[in-house]
Amino acid sequence: MLPVFFSLLAPAISQKKETRSGETQKIVSATVLLNDKTPIDNKALLAELKNEWGIRTDSIQGGDKTLVFSVPNGITVMIAWLGYPAAPAEIKAAADISFLWPGAAEEAGRHQSQAVVSVIGPASRTVELYKIFTRVSAALLNNTRSSGIYLGSQYLLVPKGYFLESARNMNDQLLPLSCWIYFGLRQEGATNSGYTYGMGEFGLPEFEVVSSEHSVQEVYSLLTDAADFAIRTHTKFANGQFFEAPNGSKIPVEVSKSAFLKNETTVKLKF
Repeated sequence: MLPVFFSLLAPAISQKKETRSGETQKIVSATVLLNDKTPIDNKALLAELKNEWGIRTDSIQGGDKTLVFSVPNGITVMIAWLGYPAAPAEIKAAADISFLWPGAAEEAGRHQSQAVVSVIGPASRTVELYKIFTRVSAALLNNTRSSGIYLGSQYLLVPKGYFLESARNMNDQLLPLSCWIYFGLRQEGATNSGYTYGMGEFGLPEFEVVSSEHSVQEVYSLLTDAADFAIRTHTKFANGQFFEAPNGSKIPVEVSKSAFLKNETTVKLKF
């Protein structure tokens, strides 16, 4: 039954379900893009998780194409190797909007198989689930001939080197938000705009900056600062409030229909 369960689970991207106790469970899922058709070396992966990433594993089950184990705090990790590429049209669409990975269309497009990582645990610990996901995915990237990782619900492609560096630098004060959330940036004449896509993973609305005279880098920095603050404090901004940036400046907030995301209401940072 295990391969059947994996076949049902693999397409799930950050969905929720109810346990028998009524506690909401969350699935954080993504796809590691592999450049060959070699199945995962489970033994080597488990060794790296312990020795390099400090992850204690228990209740280990596995086969040629699957690996399931638990980690502390009621979290389960499932990895499924699929001997065929991820959907080409979906990868290309994500590559076309990826600013983190300029060569994504060509490099990601060459992958031959995939490893689907799913981390399952209490929705109340979503940030912890994402941290575990980041470490497990980094170990997978480091133990395979891979090019990067794809988070389908965020349309986010992250190149291998960037993801590994972000995972190694991750700590309680530094979250690798660019590996969890898509940040869209736009230049329109003399003004710049930006938006997030993926804050819903944390039960929060998206942020936007619309037609700012500040630079693209300043727009990006403000969006990452606001996303980081909202995720850490689980703050949902309302009209009339201010976001206090790390430099002390107070940015007015407006909640209204999105300028970039269809059928979304977003938090506008009036910057």
